[in-house]
Amino acid sequence: MNEHYRTPVILMYHSVRDSVDGGPYGIEITPEKFESQIDFLTSYFRVMPLVDFIDALNSGARTEGMAAITFDDAFEDNLSAAAPILRKYSAPATVFAPTGYIGRSYFWWDALPRLWSAAPERLAEAEQAIRTRFPDIAPQAASSSAQFQTAVWDRLRRVPMDLAYQFTEEFAARLGVSLENLPRPATESELPQFGRWPFDLGSHGVSHRVLSSLTMDDMHEEARSSRRFLQDRIGRPPATFCYPFGLSDRDVRNAVRDAGYAGAVNVMSSDAPILNYGDLFDLPRIDGGFEDAGNLAVRMRKVEEINAGAFIAARSARFASVAANAQQQPKGASQRERNSDRPDVSIIIPVFNAAPYLEECLDSVLGQSLETIEVICVDDASTDDSAKILQEAADRDPRVRVLSNPDNLGAGPSRNRGLDAARGRFLRVVDADDLLPRDSTQVLLSRAVASGADLVRGALTCFADPDPGKIEFVIATRDRVSTTFFDDRELWIPYWHPSYLLASDLLHDGSIRYPALQYGEDPVFMAKVLTKSRRTSVIADVVYLYRRYPKSTGSLGGNFAHVVDFFRHASLVKALFLECHPPAWIEGYGAFLKSELRGLLSRCTLDGDQTSYVNIEAQKLWGNGELVVDAVPQDVRNIAELKNVRSQCVLQEFA
Repeated sequence: MNEHYRTPVILMYHSVRDSVDGGPYGIEITPEKFESQIDFLTSYFRVMPLVDFIDALNSGARTEGMAAITFDDAFEDNLSAAAPILRKYSAPATVFAPTGYIGRSYFWWDALPRLWSAAPERLAEAEQAIRTRFPDIAPQAASSSAQFQTAVWDRLRRVPMDLAYQFTEEFAARLGVSLENLPRPATESELPQFGRWPFDLGSHGVSHRVLSSLTMDDMHEEARSSRRFLQDRIGRPPATFCYPFGLSDRDVRNAVRDAGYAGAVNVMSSDAPILNYGDLFDLPRIDGGFEDAGNLAVRMRKVEEINAGAFIAARSARFASVAANAQQQPKGASQRERNSDRPDVSIIIPVFNAAPYLEECLDSVLGQSLETIEVICVDDASTDDSAKILQEAADRDPRVRVLSNPDNLGAGPSRNRGLDAARGRFLRVVDADDLLPRDSTQVLLSRAVASGADLVRGALTCFADPDPGKIEFVIATRDRVSTTFFDDRELWIPYWHPSYLLASDLLHDGSIRYPALQYGEDPVFMAKVLTKSRRTSVIADVVYLYRRYPKSTGSLGGNFAHVVDFFRHASLVKALFLECHPPAWIEGYGAFLKSELRGLLSRCTLDGDQTSYVNIEAQKLWGNGELVVDAVPQDVRNIAELKNVRSQCVLQEFA
């Protein structure tokens, strides 16, 4: 990127479709011109998600050259036309959805221009009839059709949504005008796609009415109920809000703030406005327009000239809106979020009968060069000295917390207890018999902060017990500052979860947790994390030391229960990947699991019913007609050979 612009900007778009001169309102842009604008923005600005833009304003980070892309109204063509372009240029965008319109066949305001122009010979008669039918909407004393249209438009923005549609459809019926083939909002089934890369989903309220025209109770309900609706659809609450028609006042902004949003945007009427980022709940946006990149570049140059040295640079964390909010946190803020002593990273360690290795593991974790950590150890009803070792560690170091399960629940549920108790901004998981390189947490965190990624992965080495210096193999990684699951084949194998650092916000709503499986609980967990992540960064540093020996609960067990859980986990990942990104299953994890299954079956003795079960389940997964059991390589007999087979498979296919 050649950064030529210093003034941060937020761009607004609506529909991306073939139209003439931007459509009736000048807010539609053709895919070709949209692509030229995105090419320009990604070449000369630091394009980032709106939530990261807000975080930078709030934290005093560098703001020069920042840009955020936003779409109003959640048009279907944002998915079909805009998304491929955004992915091509790795440009994230926020889509603001008015929840009451999801699934409708058109927006009422897009129908009005068609009504005014479609049947001029019947317009006067229809206007008179509609005045009688809707006296509160259609003015009685309008001196001209143009005045009538302006008054109707303004009043429809303030009436209940269903009444606006009733008016529109009765007016269309009197004119004999069809309302088909208008740009439509996303459907209920399409909406979750706006919660995945390259999009992030924000709220546009429920009814798309001028919020300042509502009662205080209705105003607050618009902000709260739309947030709940979107959280139910994408698994996390939206962080940002867009005021319908770009209009707000102090009461509206307070209602949005109280609902728990991180910031909100308006619309600037001028092509080259003075931009004031002093209030996170009144952030200015510039219309992207419907011209190509040349026109946008001229406009951005004017913005740069007007705002050079004049715009309020967001270098202080003490904005007026933040200061006002410091005394009264949003109602949705948890005690964890209000805790000023929040650690940078929570490290979660499930423990079951790990006494021979536990002290060495804890020494490596507590000896991290990053000291601002908490260590949550979950004792899973151990019967050896593990509980004693954990308590001694907690007595020595206040960063250690010990949780105890009354019964043995397994690694997945134990990790979930740790996740539920974690207070850190970021999270790591460590097995109780493995080790962390001293600087590993620091380098992962540094990359997360520098890149704005919510997920950071590093390399992993496997060593032969008991010597960490005796390396068996390495799961190597290539350095990439910014990538995504949808664009990066190496992320299609959701293994090696301890080599990741996760932003706690990815998990805060509780929808992503480890399933209670003996085999495959970590790939299911990581599959959900990877598909939810907005931005992933990868470093080449080794961040995890995996001890190789026959673990009692690891993925290398050979009983038939593990085979059953293999198919359960594979089915869960397959369904998720096929919904989100089919190549990740077809070309990635699905192909990889064939070798995994053969290795697992080589350590099992199956009876006739079990053999039938395996082949039936394999057909469900792959449907290629093979009898998987007959294809097991009988020479793969021991853990070491299986490990080498698996690592070679990963390294060869995804090198």
